[in-house]
Amino acid sequence: MDLQRLLIDRMENRILVGLTMVLASMVLVGWVAINESGRMASFQQQHLARSIEKGAELFSSSCATCHGNSGEGSARAPGLNNPQLFGHDYLAPLDTQIAAVETRIARFETLTATMVDEEARSQLSEEEFAVVQADLAAIIERYGEDPLTSLNGELVTLVTNRANLILQMQSAIDRGYDPEDPSRMNNVGWGSTLEPFVLTTLVSGRPVSTNYWPEPMASWSQTGGGPLREDQLLDLTNYVLNWGHERNWTLEDLLRVQQFAKEPVEGAVQLVENPVATEIIDIQFADVSGRRDEIDEVVARALGEIAELTGDPNNGQSLYNGSLACSACHNLATVAPPTEGTFTRVEDTRLADPNLAAYSAEHYIVESILAPNAYVVEGYPANNMPQNFGERLDAQLLADLLAYLSSQDGEDPLAN
Repeated sequence: MDLQRLLIDRMENRILVGLTMVLASMVLVGWVAINESGRMASFQQQHLARSIEKGAELFSSSCATCHGNSGEGSARAPGLNNPQLFGHDYLAPLDTQIAAVETRIARFETLTATMVDEEARSQLSEEEFAVVQADLAAIIERYGEDPLTSLNGELVTLVTNRANLILQMQSAIDRGYDPEDPSRMNNVGWGSTLEPFVLTTLVSGRPVSTNYWPEPMASWSQTGGGPLREDQLLDLTNYVLNWGHERNWTLEDLLRVQQFAKEPVEGAVQLVENPVATEIIDIQFADVSGRRDEIDEVVARALGEIAELTGDPNNGQSLYNGSLACSACHNLATVAPPTEGTFTRVEDTRLADPNLAAYSAEHYIVESILAPNAYVVEGYPANNMPQNFGERLDAQLLADLLAYLSSQDGEDPLAN
């Protein structure tokens, strides 16, 4: 009792006890504040994990019938476990490298032009001229005495690698994937993020999709007459988004997708084999040695069938830019002759070769498609063009391609 009176009754001891309690309270509050963000993050992760689990159950019971058990699509609906939906661009790394090399080529050409142009040199200060010399020396040090040849060789390698990568995507391209426009958000002009896109699709459905799918997607929201509550729609959204969360998409991921989204464009041409009664040519001429007579026979048969058909340039364009991926190489003259002026170039240049004197332009183009190694143009490598078009095309599709190339004819850019 005396001790209690000694500690509590004395004013200075009361003050000391009070300060101690205040300091202890501040330490406790500070500790809670420091750890609050981590605690909340942990809570949010647990909440998200539970939401994804619920979404997985809802997807299995409500969505898998159309979108596939693993979300990779079916004939009834597109894949959602899909790099296209998440906007992954497989070509971006190569495109970045190609752009960098093209920039170096342009810079080198500008620098060399400046060095040989006395008028241009006279307009430079000493400091500016020193920079030109230093930049030119740096390029020569890196690429050797003939930088332009080295740079163009590097560019050809990169562009070839890009074209080969597109060829590896062929089965995905046949199912509706466009490697040149790989983002679903861009395809539909969506200006926000993926989360509201998925959620609003669940809420509103796709009532007009009956134009390009077997049946329209109905609203899944109770507000639209569907079966799901708002929290369930969020669970489904979180489950779909989880497929792409911090994912390192591989080419195998792309090729596993069974169906890609279709573009709801009125009058669009669907990339399917033409139903005209012509058989697939079903032949491959990767090795042309000793097969001249066989090639001539196949090409003559294809030309005979084409003569009875009307080519559709719109479908030809879709094939050229889409499932056949012709434009991947022919848009760059360093890899393959440009699309523009094809017929003019064939008639004015290619058929000037005495070995092709009996050819028509159509004959030359059809042979080039079916047996590209039969005649390799100087300056372009053999085996650079796919050798299996004869296994994928029929006469009608060849007629469509010829119609498209004819529509692109004009002055040959290589003649300038």
